[in-house]
Amino acid sequence: MAHRVITGRVSVETQVTEGGGRATVDFHRGATLPGDVPDEQLQWLLRLGHIEPVDNDDSDDGGPGEEPDIEEHEPAAEADRDVDGDEVDLSAMDKDQLLAYAEEHGIAVDKRLGVDNLRGAITVAQE
Repeated sequence: MAHRVITGRVSVETQVTEGGGRATVDFHRGATLPGDVPDEQLQWLLRLGHIEPVDNDDSDDGGPGEEPDIEEHEPAAEADRDVDGDEVDLSAMDKDQLLAYAEEHGIAVDKRLGVDNLRGAITVAQE
């Protein structure tokens, strides 16, 4: 089964050379992940709401091509509501905004984390 990125971007391990070399590669919203991504990574990204399963005939190769419709998907695990009831999208926040959000919501996070890990920690804490 193929998986499509529904957040800003995800980083996954995949084969990058004909000889079997592997590396961590970024895939942006709308891209379909390659079929050789380790199952452990797929399960983690599914649980966080960063990817979604798609039918194989509905997928693309994740490479350049048609511009994805970035308004099509709302990351389910990252959506929250602020005090006014408006939706808050963690994928649109930078590190300072994420740290402020965590503090405001009483979520203890390690300030040394990178942006992606910080988003993941906040998301897991909210579940």
